[in-house]
Amino acid sequence: MVVQIDLYKLEGLLQDAANLGATKALTDAGVLKPYLSKAEAYRIYSRRLIDRWLKENLLIPEKDGDGGAKIRLSRVRLEVLARTSNRVSWFKNFRTDQFHK
Repeated sequence: MVVQIDLYKLEGLLQDAANLGATKALTDAGVLKPYLSKAEAYRIYSRRLIDRWLKENLLIPEKDGDGGAKIRLSRVRLEVLARTSNRVSWFKNFRTDQFHK
């Protein structure tokens, strides 16, 4: 099986892989925090995206404790989601009744 990809797309894929690798390495080395608070994630990626990823279970929140504990989100997972086209998951969860209220 032969897969063809244009040079522009290949360049983008390699750049994304390098950036994700750098983020993972910096996180593992302790230079970057491995988790972001939900508020930090909202500021960086937008409330709309974070809420959608949470709703679609593409992003799993972690808590430090019970009750009012702060919600933490994986920095690497956020980067992966931000760099991945996740339109397929949107279409799987799409309902036409959302627009007919």
